[in-house]
Amino acid sequence: EKAAKLGSLVAHSELANIATKQRNKKKAMSHYQILAAPGSSKESNDELLEGYKQRYVSKEELAAALRAYLSAWEEFANRDRCQMAIFMACMSNYGKLIPNKQVV
Repeated sequence: EKAAKLGSLVAHSELANIATKQRNKKKAMSHYQILAAPGSSKESNDELLEGYKQRYVSKEELAAALRAYLSAWEEFANRDRCQMAIFMACMSNYGKLIPNKQVV
């Protein structure tokens, strides 16, 4: 939790997964909203959409998260997006690069 408070996206991802397993959907949704903002996690948008369907996320919260995601994503040039996608694909759950991982 300390790492998440310091802004670690990996920590927010882990806490979202833990909250989901504990069936604390509201807490999980708050972590997914934070993950959506920097534009690095499309999966968090999918989770937020599911949370909206199940009434854990308001329409306004969903819209704000999607706007933040799109805004951050549009800031990157195509080359930067590709590099970020490769980087994110090579990351383990603990924020360390996985050596020699094949990325298509």
